[in-house]
Order: sequence, then structure tokens, then C-alpha cells
Amino acid sequence: MKKINLIIVLGLVSISAFAQDTLTISKNDLLQKVTENNLQIKVAEKSFQSAKADYRQSNALFLPNINVSHTGISTTNPLMAFGSKLNQEILTASDFNPALLNDPEKTQNFATKIEVQQPLFNLDGLYGRQAAKAKMDAFQLQTERTKEYLELEVSKAYMQLQLAYKAVNVLEKANATAQGNLKMVENYFKNGMLQKTDLLNVQVRVNEITNQLQYAKSNVQNASDYLAFLLNEDMAGKTYKPAEALDNSIAIESIN
Repeated sequence: MKKINLIIVLGLVSISAFAQDTLTISKNDLLQKVTENNLQIKVAEKSFQSAKADYRQSNALFLPNINVSHTGISTTNPLMAFGSKLNQEILTASDFNPALLNDPEKTQNFATKIEVQQPLFNLDGLYGRQAAKAKMDAFQLQTERTKEYLELEVSKAYMQLQLAYKAVNVLEKANATAQGNLKMVENYFKNGMLQKTDLLNVQVRVNEITNQLQYAKSNVQNASDYLAFLLNEDMAGKTYKPAEALDNSIAIESIN
């Protein structure tokens, strides 16, 4: 009774899984989607872009530094007025008149300054630029290797999905044959042509094939879920189905 209950439960799970929406997808579409949607690739690309920005920022090592400043003064303060004229080198004898020194007229001075600093040699800056370049190259290689790894993972997962569907097809045919044999053996048993042990052996074999079929169907769902994980897609209530059938042929090339 326990075995029968287990088979019924597995059958219900399998039926519910295969009752989901089936999305047919090709290998090329999967490879394109994993490049666009995979989180690992996105993280690697962002890291490379950040390192590239740091390297471009090091271009400032060869660019001039330009500063522009503007100052102005307008005062009647005796000390500041006298000092301003002294700084401008425009003092005259009349400026030493005590009356003007104590009560000067409004004095103004405006100046605009432009500074251009061109670095000639900055050893620390060069080392920093080389380090930024090495970091950028490392992240670029990491991004390329990440894409290659995930493309390989998608190819493997797609083949596993093909194998799972192939196994389901084979086991469904085997199950249909086993069910037909069981009916035939049951008729023979009813007519007294076979013993009870013969019937039980056939029933055990049918149960084994049924269990294998349910296991194969669960493998289909597992392979589909793994592909969805690689693609960063929500496949709740959905199952992938490969557009291309599994190629069983083996190509033999002649070697001269």
C-alpha cells in the first residue's frame, strides 16, 4: 500500500509539473539571454567599467592644471588705502600729505589671475597609472572568462534538458509497453495460465518503469529551473523545452 501511495504522489507531482506552460527555446536564444541577463556577467561588466573609469581619470597626469582667480578691493580705510597703493607701486609725494593719509579718497584695485601648471614628470603618478591599467585589464579578462564559463554552463544545462526530455520519451514508450504486458499477464492469470508470482513480477517491473518515468520528468523540471537561474528569469509555473532534438549521431572523420 505504501508503494502504491508513493507512486500516486509522484504521479500527481509529475502531472502538475508537465501541466505548466511550456516555453520552447533554442540554444542560440539561451546564449544571447545569458549574456544580457545573467547577474554574474552584469557584476563583472560593472567592475570593468569602474576600473576603466579609474584608468581614464589617470589621464589627468598629462593634462595641465588651470586655475583662474579674481580679486578686488574698494576701501577708504587709511591703512588699507595706503597699503593698496604701495602694493600697486603708484605712491606719489602727495599721498604722504597728513590730511590724505588720515582721510583718504576711495581706493580701488581689481586683479584677475590665470595660472597654468603643466606637470613635467610625476613618478608616483606614472606608477598609479600603470596600476590602474593592470586593474582594468584584469577585470576585462575576468569579464570575458565569466561570459565563457556561463556560456559553457548554459550549453551543458541545455544538453541536460535535451537528455531529460529524451529519457521521458523513451520511458513513456517503455511504460506503455509495460502496461500492455501487464494487462496481457492479468488475463493469462485470470484464465489460470500463469501463477501469482508471475503476475507480481510483472507488476514490480511496471512499478519500476513508472518510478523511472516520474524521476525523468522531475529531471526535466530541475534542468529547466537551472536554466532559468542562469538567465535570471522567473519560471514559476513554466518549463523550458529545447527547440532542437538531441543529436544521437556520431561523426567519424578520416585521418590521413
